[in-house]
Amino acid sequence: MSLSAPARGISAAPKAIFPTLVAHFFPDFFAQSPTLGSLTNVNPCLGANVLPTTMRSALYSLAILTAATAQEAPPDHAARARELLKAPSAQQRAWGGWHATQSGVESLTPQLLRAFAEIEKETSRDYRLAQLAILDGLIALKANVPSPELGRIAAKHTGIALILIAHKPDDHEQLLATMLKQKSHNIHGAAIRNLLLSMRSKTLAPHLLDSLRLKLVLIVTDGPLLLRGSGSGSSGIGCGSFRVPEDFPPITLHKLESRAGDGCQLLIDGPYPVYHERETCAPGKAIGASRSFKLWSDANEQQLHYLSALLDIPHRELELSREMSRSVTYRKTGYLADAIAERESVHDRFHTIVADLVQANLLDPALERSFRLDLSVEINDERANKQTPLPRLPPRNIPGMVVIGDIAWHQDLAAARAEARRKGKPLLMHFGEDPGCEGCQLFARGPLRDPQVIAATADFVPVFIDTLKDKETTLRFGERYGSYPVLRVQDHGGHDLSDRLDGNPVAGKLSIEQVLALLKKGLTQSRKKQAGR
Repeated sequence: MSLSAPARGISAAPKAIFPTLVAHFFPDFFAQSPTLGSLTNVNPCLGANVLPTTMRSALYSLAILTAATAQEAPPDHAARARELLKAPSAQQRAWGGWHATQSGVESLTPQLLRAFAEIEKETSRDYRLAQLAILDGLIALKANVPSPELGRIAAKHTGIALILIAHKPDDHEQLLATMLKQKSHNIHGAAIRNLLLSMRSKTLAPHLLDSLRLKLVLIVTDGPLLLRGSGSGSSGIGCGSFRVPEDFPPITLHKLESRAGDGCQLLIDGPYPVYHERETCAPGKAIGASRSFKLWSDANEQQLHYLSALLDIPHRELELSREMSRSVTYRKTGYLADAIAERESVHDRFHTIVADLVQANLLDPALERSFRLDLSVEINDERANKQTPLPRLPPRNIPGMVVIGDIAWHQDLAAARAEARRKGKPLLMHFGEDPGCEGCQLFARGPLRDPQVIAATADFVPVFIDTLKDKETTLRFGERYGSYPVLRVQDHGGHDLSDRLDGNPVAGKLSIEQVLALLKKGLTQSRKKQAGR
């Protein structure tokens, strides 16, 4: 080995280290040549022939390695992160997030959150990449992020917020309950339900019960028959595709998946497990190509699976499904009673489940009587002889409510508002008389029995104010005493979400199209308001 060549390419550091190594490994030689201790130049030492040639070469190589290691000490990632996270450009902040990821220093969490808050509303490509880099830093550090900050992150990066929440879900129960109202039937909704289920949260059961919509198909035949229905649903996610600039750090994408795959890890177990996938995109590579995934089942079927998981019973023992089919044998007398009995049996099973949830301390007892199953009933007439029309199935009589048309209406405005607040639905307010004059009855027999109107009102909490019997409420809203039908849509706080639909100028002759237009506009405004737009 030639010693002069490496000596020229290396700094003076190995020359200084060499005597120390000789003294450590060969103390006898060092004692014979005390001048080694003061040498700063390697060559005189080597020329003294104190050590054999091969030993000198090996020892000098070790000196070079020792010096190189000392010269290439790891960078201070934490210090660089603190510096760059305060920098003005998106590129510098992205590097700040990358350095935080490499540092492993959890105390960087406040700086990462501050840097994200300063750019969270930016929508350009570079700032979006900087946001992802900063959020990746929070995930890598397993940061304990407070709920308010997580709520802001969830507004645009719901999956990442859930990954952060999964570290300590018990600290964010109320945030999860709020998110569930906005992210119901998608991969995020499944993750939220799994987290609430894992902590046996009392906020999960009300959501499952309120959002459940089932269908009962009554098949009218000339003889016994029993059929059952089932189905599935799918959904997709995606984002715009763009490239990571060459001067940016690698960007890691974090995605939630409905099934395991290469690079996926189980994030949250439950009836519908959710997996966490990481994908790192190098500078110059495109990221964010659209992709889709298939959800496990229909939204209502999911709700039922979570109810059975809460009660810790097999799904089949729930005795409910999203679409149930029952056969009813037609008889001139007794058919209607049989059809009503089939419908009531489903409602009875629902209320038994509610009682079981209360018994298991999974539901507040004060709420037990406030839940009603949203059940639509479809009649399929499969009789051989249809000359005799089937009698109409009457609406259910519900205590505290009045049936006008084929819609059940609250009669207590305060109770209706409380339900609207809990369910996150708008109020549909009907001012009029019951049974009232010919105009009121015409409205009840027409639009309020139309299948499209009935289906649309499922997204509302209906409340009826009798303008003859409740004069105080009528006048407080500026309506007429003894009025023709008037419809208004409000949020639970009493703010109008659409124009009034006034039946007074036309003596109650409101059309189905007018009612549907009012409901559509009111629901759209309600959803915009809930989304903060």
